[in-house]
Amino acid sequence: MNSNQLTNRINETSLRNAALIAGIGLLIMVFAVPFAELYVYPKLIVPANPAETVQNIIAHKMLFLGAIFCYLITFICDVVVAWALYVLLVPVSKSISLLAALFRLMYAAISIFALVNLFTLYKLINNADYLTILGTDLLHAQVRLAHSEFGHGWSLAFSFFVFIWDFWVI
Repeated sequence: MNSNQLTNRINETSLRNAALIAGIGLLIMVFAVPFAELYVYPKLIVPANPAETVQNIIAHKMLFLGAIFCYLITFICDVVVAWALYVLLVPVSKSISLLAALFRLMYAAISIFALVNLFTLYKLINNADYLTILGTDLLHAQVRLAHSEFGHGWSLAFSFFVFIWDFWVI
């Protein structure tokens, strides 16, 4: 086997592995986000009633943490998928593949920063000192703000994701 054949074989294996990694990452995301968005959030979050939201989260702490974990896993998978798709698409167009990977990484980074708001929300609710210091009304306002900021951050991140989608569809 000459060096060109060996290089081609290594490239085929790398592309196959990248496709497999991208597929597994996307499959994980397909299950993780719907669990948080379609199961947990409707059960716990009442947008117009922060007091009820606080009570729901207190009553179902582990479920709320499960949703946060699902988001975190999804955003980490997005980083891995960005790398795998870059490797997979470099033979087609290196510059477009790099640009798409960078936008996907921006989406993941903004989403992870937005996720910090859900950790803050959890911390506010589960530390009695915050209720003592802030009082009920201010605590509920902080909870509503943290939840709202997560939504705004994730929406901003989606604008980068949509930009990526436009590249791949074209």
